[in-house]
Amino acid sequence: MLVAASELFAEQGFDRTTTAAIARRAHTSQSQLLKYFKDKDGLLSAILNEGWQELNSAIRLATARISDPREQLKLIIDMLLQYFEIHSTFARVLLREGNRLPQSDDGTREFMKILDEVFEWMRLIGALSPGVSVSALRIGSVGALIAMLRARLFNEHPIPLFSETEMRKVFADFLSSCVRPVDQTRLPSITAQQKDEEPWLNQYLELADLAFRTSSTVGQA
Repeated sequence: MLVAASELFAEQGFDRTTTAAIARRAHTSQSQLLKYFKDKDGLLSAILNEGWQELNSAIRLATARISDPREQLKLIIDMLLQYFEIHSTFARVLLREGNRLPQSDDGTREFMKILDEVFEWMRLIGALSPGVSVSALRIGSVGALIAMLRARLFNEHPIPLFSETEMRKVFADFLSSCVRPVDQTRLPSITAQQKDEEPWLNQYLELADLAFRTSSTVGQA
């Protein structure tokens, strides 16, 4: 049911999609759909939270052993863009309908919390320019990124408005105006235990990446 709803929301939008159409595509009944999700809002909330939970969990794991918050931020953005590319249906639903359920979108709030933690860490080590607040940086950076993603995704012209490389450069330039060099001695060092864990962690991340790609292929099929 979630796959069917995701596809229809991505193809024709939330308002134009009926529960009857979702049930038909999912080869089930409306009564079953309403039993598990109550209504279309329940379906949308479940779709968004499922995608964000998968992405946020991967981000938490991948950034756990990175000792520089600036490198963490770079990896977070790379993972976000990669996830949106692999899971294009989720990306379309999120960018098209993500603002519809602001009070129940736990996944988005968790992602914002992750960013706030990174930006707060940057502030504590002196990596943020004076006068730049964590909340302003998070809102500005995410707003710019989402606006560019939405413009690329819903561009009606056959030629993209701009490349992903251009989008990354604009985002990097925006952040660089708010970031300054820091004393490397203020960054925590990697412990011996963490060094021992690195091979296991790298293998786990490789398996997670393979699983994401496999689940994407299955969902598209």
